[in-house]
Amino acid sequence: MDPIEVIRTRRSTRKFLDKEIPWEALTTIVDSGRYAPSSGNLQSWKFVLVRDKIKKQNIANACFEQYWISDAYALVVICAMNDKQKEFYEERGKELYAIQNCAAAAENIIIAAGSLGIGSCWIGAFDEQKIKQILEINEPDVQPQIILALGYEKEPEKSQTKFTPDQSIYLEKWRGKIEAPEWFMGWYSMKFKKTEMGVPETKSKIKSLFEKMFSKKQE
Repeated sequence: MDPIEVIRTRRSTRKFLDKEIPWEALTTIVDSGRYAPSSGNLQSWKFVLVRDKIKKQNIANACFEQYWISDAYALVVICAMNDKQKEFYEERGKELYAIQNCAAAAENIIIAAGSLGIGSCWIGAFDEQKIKQILEINEPDVQPQIILALGYEKEPEKSQTKFTPDQSIYLEKWRGKIEAPEWFMGWYSMKFKKTEMGVPETKSKIKSLFEKMFSKKQE
């Protein structure tokens, strides 16, 4: 699937089929995380792939009893190597860059999964110490940042309403307004000039616009 289409149609999957993800597809998805951008190209992340049923149940319990997580075919726990970030960027590296790097890697994995028809869900609520115990992480500088649940979707999730571009994007400055409506309304939009267009002309232009839209729909 086209990556732009994956981004636009992605939904968080919380109900999974009891269906195996082929190993080649699974490793391709996880490996996509390595290609994410990272501060200073430090790649200060590690990916722990979990398929064991008992471990998945324990992880679900550590995610504040979100038991649906254990139904996913696989979990990917993305961990930050904080000392590596701190060595180069001091506290900002640990407190910000490490988080950003893991988030970028997680998004890569989600998009890769979607392109192969596999659902995913980003989980951020969990007890870090319990996750470290389950995964036998003994290094103090290693911090679990994100857990991704992967699996074939059992039933489609309801689509979530997203803010429109004019509500989300500013131009040139904070609160800078979008001046060209066609940029977010598609080809069937119009510009209104306050000083040049009167009410009759406005009505005529709106009527023409809707006729054009209706004609296109019929085609």
